[in-house]
Amino acid sequence: MDIQIPSPQDDADLKYSLWQDPVIAPTLESDRKTIYELEEMLHTSKESQLKAVFGPAKALDDSYVLPFCRHTGVGFSGLGYKGEEKMYFLPIGDIGGVLVFPYGDRDFISAVALYLKINDTFHPLKNRTDLKARREWDRKRFAQLETAILETIKTPNKALDKRATRVTPPAKQEPQHELFPRMISSVDPVYLDWISSYAKSQGWQRIRPNTARLLLQPDGIISAAYEVRFASGDVCVYPGTHDKNEKWTFPLSEKAKNNLRNTLNSQGFRKIPERNQKTGADGISYFIEADIDGYYRWLLHWEPEDPLIESVFKIIHDESMQARSGSRK
Repeated sequence: MDIQIPSPQDDADLKYSLWQDPVIAPTLESDRKTIYELEEMLHTSKESQLKAVFGPAKALDDSYVLPFCRHTGVGFSGLGYKGEEKMYFLPIGDIGGVLVFPYGDRDFISAVALYLKINDTFHPLKNRTDLKARREWDRKRFAQLETAILETIKTPNKALDKRATRVTPPAKQEPQHELFPRMISSVDPVYLDWISSYAKSQGWQRIRPNTARLLLQPDGIISAAYEVRFASGDVCVYPGTHDKNEKWTFPLSEKAKNNLRNTLNSQGFRKIPERNQKTGADGISYFIEADIDGYYRWLLHWEPEDPLIESVFKIIHDESMQARSGSRK
């Protein structure tokens, strides 16, 4: 499920075009990470706590803007939102505000989005030449908003203490610590619950050195899963969630093994963020966990934009198709 949120003042088509610019995109990803880290801190607080320190609630009007780099949507899994789109906006002083999506059950929050309050120095994004001035304004204004939020945290009620955790049943949280102990940040528990549940059904243990795991996950259902064992050169192909076939193993060609290892060890791959923050009702999530030559890394991207992610899956998919058909030369 994906909900588009208001993005006043800016030219939407121009914004999307700039996001795709290969020169600009890496810097924007860094800006996004800063925003999402602060949003996650608010997200993992109780709804009553946010209402106690911010607000009162008011209509979100055109005097507020989304930071230029922030995606114009929030997404939820089918298990993660019961609020029936009853979002509301809480001002944070005269600097910005937070759009809140209540979970709709108990005192939880499904998602938040931070907005900035425009002032006399605000620079709207109407053409490409506005980008530099707009980013500078965003950064300064966001720094002010972050300071205001962190100062609020230091108030006696400590409503937004960073130690607050998203509330999910303990039984659901347990698998991610059993199988993925190094994946404890930036992961939506619902997504990790799906992955953990499937992994346990296949008898997986914690990843071993010089191993990579790849999963394709459309709408919470695992459609393909591979475990690449570089020491032996074998790939184990696991059945999808609803598939009846058994797991099977095939030897990876030397060329494919080298290509895969080099890709996973490349600086380009290591620079890809763990999450791409995109979610939606359709499309596929790509999950990679790898421990190669002493370097551990994981990624969970919905409809990935970086071609390296899909290239990793393509190497294994093509090899498995050739091995299954017997067409490998």
